Amino acid sequence: MSSDNGIVEAILKSRILREGEETWDDVCDRVARAIGDTEDERHDFYALMKSGQFIPNSPTLMNAGTGIGQLSACFVLPIGDSIREIHQCYMNTALVHQSGGGTGFNFSDIRARGSPVKSTDGVASGPVSFMWALNACTEVIKQGGRRRGANMGILNVTHPDILQFVTCKRVEGEFANFNISVMIPDWFMEKVKSGCRDHPVAVNECGYVEVDGKLVLRDLDNPDHNGLEPMHRVITVGEVWDAIVEGMWQNGEPGVLFYDRINADNPFYDSGEAITASNPCGEEPLLPYESCNLGSINLSKFVTVCDDENRKPTFDWSAYQQAINTAVRFLDNVVDKNVYPLPEIHEQTHKTRKIGLGVMGLHDALLIMGIPYDSEEARDFAGRVAKTLYGRARIASVNLSKERGVCPAFAETGHVAAPRNAALTCIAPTGTIAFLANCSHSIEPVFSWVYYRENSIVGERVKVVHPIFERDLKATIASLPLDSEQLRVGVDALFNEVCETALRTGSIQSVPWLPEEFKRLYKCAMDIPWLDHLKMQAAMQEYIDGGISKTINLPETATRETVADAIMAAWEHGCKGFTTYRNKSRQKVVMALSDAPTVSDAPVKEPVTLPKTRPACVEGVTYKCVSGCCELFVTVNHIGTAIYEVFVRTAGKGGCEANNEALGRAISVGIQGGIDPEKFVRQFSKVRCDVARHNHNALGNSCPDIVGHCIRMAKNRIEKTVLNPDTGCETVIKRIENPCPKCGHELGFDGGCNSGTCQHCGWSGCS
Repeated sequence: MSSDNGIVEAILKSRILREGEETWDDVCDRVARAIGDTEDERHDFYALMKSGQFIPNSPTLMNAGTGIGQLSACFVLPIGDSIREIHQCYMNTALVHQSGGGTGFNFSDIRARGSPVKSTDGVASGPVSFMWALNACTEVIKQGGRRRGANMGILNVTHPDILQFVTCKRVEGEFANFNISVMIPDWFMEKVKSGCRDHPVAVNECGYVEVDGKLVLRDLDNPDHNGLEPMHRVITVGEVWDAIVEGMWQNGEPGVLFYDRINADNPFYDSGEAITASNPCGEEPLLPYESCNLGSINLSKFVTVCDDENRKPTFDWSAYQQAINTAVRFLDNVVDKNVYPLPEIHEQTHKTRKIGLGVMGLHDALLIMGIPYDSEEARDFAGRVAKTLYGRARIASVNLSKERGVCPAFAETGHVAAPRNAALTCIAPTGTIAFLANCSHSIEPVFSWVYYRENSIVGERVKVVHPIFERDLKATIASLPLDSEQLRVGVDALFNEVCETALRTGSIQSVPWLPEEFKRLYKCAMDIPWLDHLKMQAAMQEYIDGGISKTINLPETATRETVADAIMAAWEHGCKGFTTYRNKSRQKVVMALSDAPTVSDAPVKEPVTLPKTRPACVEGVTYKCVSGCCELFVTVNHIGTAIYEVFVRTAGKGGCEANNEALGRAISVGIQGGIDPEKFVRQFSKVRCDVARHNHNALGNSCPDIVGHCIRMAKNRIEKTVLNPDTGCETVIKRIENPCPKCGHELGFDGGCNSGTCQHCGWSGCS
């Protein structure tokens, strides 16, 4: 296992190594001894992990053989409608997160906001309000001190609050600890496909009233609303579909899960146990109180490179099947070795014994074999990989059932020759373990061939080039039809030219002199059409009994119609879920300078010193925003790259005109006194106003929160520059649209997780 410029050591030290451990070998030894029942098993488990052919999920690496002992990554918790049930769910969630797991919830049992609560003579606040509390709970509990919390929030498309749910993450930064998805049945998709936009989806019976001939949301602080009775409000297929598409187009939220396709592979569906929720990245659909431990096989380790240049590399299917056998035994052992955070989880997990064996390194394997990711040949290979994975895993599980007994849930139904595990395979995002295995993530294409990374071991920045790409690029340059003198002088310059292009644009497709065959093979994630992304997911889903965590990357120019087409295609291709990310669609983030140096390697100039006297002319931008009670006009002016002042004005009826004007003046004084504008943004995000929160069109949760969003958008708009000391000219530095919260580098959005993955420090929102 390669150290890969220090990232493996950084991950090991910060998250995985325990007292007395120094290397990956030490981790493999501890985990193998904790999971293996016999010396033969311990030997096999150690060898499989040491070689990088198989790595279990992060909680197993962190906790096996320790006092914590919680080894699973995925949990689904039920949440009922009563206050007692809701608060019990909060407690259960805290315990799961503390132990190192992620949680999924379906909030559809919670009654709609505005519904009567007979026990208190009040009204319900709805599912989204309780998501706020769970989000805050996750924020304050760092998993075992080493792993951040993650949640999946799900609502059935038929819930009366579906529109509020779909739009709850429309403002960047809201519900930061949640991915959200809508659970959609086949009939809904059929109505969309046939154009039945007016078909009713849900009826909101309590939340709306008619005032002056208009349908408005009832004031929840005044349930009687001047004595007017609430009226029925029909929510249609078209409304929900448009809201889902709009959210995906704007920032990738929500995702969708296809109920009927998920339950087609649920062995307990016919007995009345439907799956309605999944883990945070959607790859493991689970019943209430089920958990699942995951592990992934590194496909790139099974490609055999021949010495004979005339023979193509081949995939060792026999060795792959043997690794599957060992990995299934490993994961089945984990079910029994696990220390579960709740007795209900212990009982349900032992009843169904679900495991989630998947793969990673798919793109690396394809590169070694010379197969373009977006080709039919690649999809045929991936399909065979998935078919072999499930077929061999099932054989291994049946053999284990003969040795140890069948899955108890199957025993109750009288299955003959049943497997020991009710679920066997899924494709996880492999956020951390792919770094440890030094391979491409999951089944995703490589996000970038070249990038900069902080070397935490020696404390300096280094350029990282994908090793397979580097090898083939140098060989391709060496084979160009140049005379020997040109080749000797130009090879390094040509190599650096391609790498700089990859750093600058994220692609090498624009390099004119590279052979088309090379560019055909070396397409990164954003070079591949969305339909080819989707076809790869579908090719593997056919043989995977769980789900697949996969992001369908879209270019910045993709339209809402494209998003709608992609969702429909995912359903038609038999996928269990759909997640997309449109490039640069997340704009409300803190902007930072790229750590990649410019061509001149010029140092970044010091922050601008604001003048004591206001210049006669400054640049700026004005945003027109809707708040809860009025329209806000927020002007953010800047000098150079530094924000200088903020003006806030109101328009329309109502509003806090004097307060907002004072707010702008206070911000301006603070900024000119040296306070970082981002501090205002963070503080204002905590201010809540019920009027604004009940207005779907409001940009934020209060007037101050909206002003904070405007400041952040203005910061994104300002280009950062550096001064070249040799020429005195300013050079534009690449803006980072989606910075890592840990190191500030650009995040890649893949693996079905909209929290992103950092190629530089290893941080992952869904690891």
